[in-house]
Amino acid sequence: MCATSSSTRGDRVYGACYGVGSRGVETIVPPSAGHLLSILAGDLPGGAEFAGDGAERHREAIESYGFRVRSPPIGEPSGDALLHFLGLHADCAPVADLAGWEPRYVKPSSAEREWIASGERDRSGGAE
Repeated sequence: MCATSSSTRGDRVYGACYGVGSRGVETIVPPSAGHLLSILAGDLPGGAEFAGDGAERHREAIESYGFRVRSPPIGEPSGDALLHFLGLHADCAPVADLAGWEPRYVKPSSAEREWIASGERDRSGGAE
């Protein structure tokens, strides 16, 4: 399952690809950002399925490369989707490191960049 989130700028997406194997949920392609067509032409496993707002937005392009776009609830990157996805694999071990499933953003948001640039972060006692 390749979970994607779409940028508002053209074909840029953020995503990762996970699979269910004998050791539970495994990271196949680590989280990263890039251009959709480069990702689709890259080293994705055969039979990969896409989910998330990026998948919905770019459904036509993804399907033209022979990949499937999942519909909700599995097609929405959420706790409910994860439970549905894992439910398809009853022999899968539960997720041991729940904190590891929290998103790690590639770069700070524009609001965070402005906050850091303004120096407010230093004056508010925020940790670096």
